[in-house]
Parts: sequence; structure tokens; C-alpha cells
Amino acid sequence: DDVYQRYNIVQSIDLSSFLSVGSNNTTLPNSFELNQNYPNPFNPITTINYSINNNGNIKIVIFDMLGRQVRSLVNKNNSAGQHSVLWDGKNDAGKIVQSGQYYYNIEMDGVNKSRKMILIK
Repeated sequence: DDVYQRYNIVQSIDLSSFLSVGSNNTTLPNSFELNQNYPNPFNPITTINYSINNNGNIKIVIFDMLGRQVRSLVNKNNSAGQHSVLWDGKNDAGKIVQSGQYYYNIEMDGVNKSRKMILIK
């Protein structure tokens, strides 16, 4: 056929720089950290980021200004690395909490770290 001609094109592509296996974390954190939530102030959802340098049981709990537990967000074994959890501004019963200042606490192996956040409606 005069209109069509066949061409063989050979091309080599190195995909090694684009492919990875396993976790998105290429390096493990050096310490146990609790980051400031984002956004802060927030309405109605905020993200809490944390990193752990060892596998272990993690507990993250939200408290009101009087120290009463509002919501248990995490209570499970986590692998070492960076993690995040969302809080939707609801208590353990699923009801939306009032505007105000709240504290979130992370506990691992008896070590506690806390930060404060503000919910604005």
C-alpha cells in the first residue's frame, strides 16, 4: 500500500526513578512527634499529623478545656512512619461539639504529647 508505511521504533525508558515499593516514607522519623493540626482554627474538619520512629500502640484523644474526653480518634498499633487522622468536630456519640478550644493528646509507650486547637462555627 503506497499510503501507509510500517516503521519500527525502539525506545528504552528507565522507570527505576519513578517506581517504589512499600511505604511512601523513604526515611523513617528520628523521633516521636505530634504536629499542629491544620487548619487551625477549623470548621468543620481538621487534620492531625504525627510521626513515630518505632512500631507501637498509639492513642489519640480529644479533650475539652475542662479535661473531659470528647473523642477517641486512634487506639491501635501503628507502624513507624508519618501518619494523619481527621477530626470532624464530633464527640464519641457522633454529635457536633460546641465552638471553643480543645486539646489533642497522643500517647505511645507511656510518653504523652499535647497541642491545642480551636473549633469555630
